[in-house]
Amino acid sequence: MANSDKNIRITTSKNKATFPNIVFTGSAAGSSVITLEILDDNTMSFTSNEGQVFSLDSNLTVGTIWSVNDVSGVPLLRASAGGTIGIGEFGQTVGIGTQTPALSHKLTVTGGAAFGTSVDTGMQFVLNTNAVKGSNSFEARFGNEIRSYRLDDTNYVGFKASASNVQNRTYTLPTNFPGTGASYLQSDTSGNLIWVAPSTGGGSGTVTSITTGTGLTTAVLGPITTTGHIRALRPLVVSFCSGYTPVTSGADAVVIRIPDSPEDGVVALTYRPEEFHVRVETPSAGTSTIQLDKSSGTGAFSAIAVTSINIAGAGIYETSTISFSTAGTFLTSGDKLRLNFTTLNATHANFSIYLELQEV
Repeated sequence: MANSDKNIRITTSKNKATFPNIVFTGSAAGSSVITLEILDDNTMSFTSNEGQVFSLDSNLTVGTIWSVNDVSGVPLLRASAGGTIGIGEFGQTVGIGTQTPALSHKLTVTGGAAFGTSVDTGMQFVLNTNAVKGSNSFEARFGNEIRSYRLDDTNYVGFKASASNVQNRTYTLPTNFPGTGASYLQSDTSGNLIWVAPSTGGGSGTVTSITTGTGLTTAVLGPITTTGHIRALRPLVVSFCSGYTPVTSGADAVVIRIPDSPEDGVVALTYRPEEFHVRVETPSAGTSTIQLDKSSGTGAFSAIAVTSINIAGAGIYETSTISFSTAGTFLTSGDKLRLNFTTLNATHANFSIYLELQEV
C-alpha cells in the first residue's frame, strides 16, 4: 500500500450524536483501522474493527488509569490508581523470555531470576536457570532459609546453611522410601543420603575391630568374638586407713597391692591416679606430712615417692592433691603402695586416707 493511500481522518461531534474521533487508516478502507475516541468519562479509547485495544483515563486517583485489552475488552495489562499493576488477571498466561509460555502455568520464565529486599543490598533468593537441565539451582543467599509452613500457616520447618560452612556441600535425597518402622537419614562422604534403621540393641554378632580410646578396653587383640569382651573402663578406690592413729613417724607396715582384673584375676590392668585424699583430727596446731610410696616387683619394698600432703593447723582437717610424680603417672597390677608418715605431730589422730584410680 502506498503512503498516499494512508490517512488520518478527524471527525467532530458537532451536530452529531456520536463521539468525536480520529481514525487512523493504514490499508484498504474498512480494515486495519484504529479509532481514537473520547468517551463520556473523558477516557481516551483506542479501538480496532474487533474491539477496544487501549484506554487511558484522566482520573489518577480511582480505578484503572490505562489498560491494554484483548479482543473481548478484557485487560491483559493495566495500571490502576494506588500503584497497582495487573498482568494476566483474568486467566491469561504470562511469558518472560519466551514466546511460548506453558499453558498449564500462570507465569513462565526462561532464564534466571533474582529477588531482592527493600531493606538490604544484594539478591536474597536466586533462580539460577541459565544452564542445561540438571545444572541449575534455587539459591537462598546471605544465610536466608527455606521455610515450609503447616496447613494453618502458623508454624514452619526451615532449612539454612551453617554460618561456619567453609565449602560447598550438596546432599542428594534417597531413592526409596524408608523401610518398615522408624528410620533416620545417614550421609556418606559424598552427601548421598540413605534411610537407615536404628539399632535395636541387645542382639548378638561379631565385633570385627576396636579403636583404642578413652572409656573402652579389650582383654584380647584382634576381632572380638566368643572369647573376648568389651566393657567400660573402671575406677578403683584404694583405702589405706580409716580412723587410724599412728604411734610414730615413718613408713607404715601395711602394704597394698594393685589387683589384677577382677574378671579373671590374671590380666594386669593399668590405672591413672586421680586424687589422694586425707582426713585427720588435729586437736592442736602442728604439722604432719603423709607421703605415698610405690614399689614394683616382688622383693623388698623399694620406695618411690608418688605424692605427698602437708597437714597443719587445728580442728577437723580435710585435704587432697591431684599432683603426682612421674613415677606415679600410672600404676599397674602388681605395684605395691604404702603410707609413709615422714613428719608426724603427736596430737594428730584418726587418719582416714584413700587413693582414687581410673583404669586406662
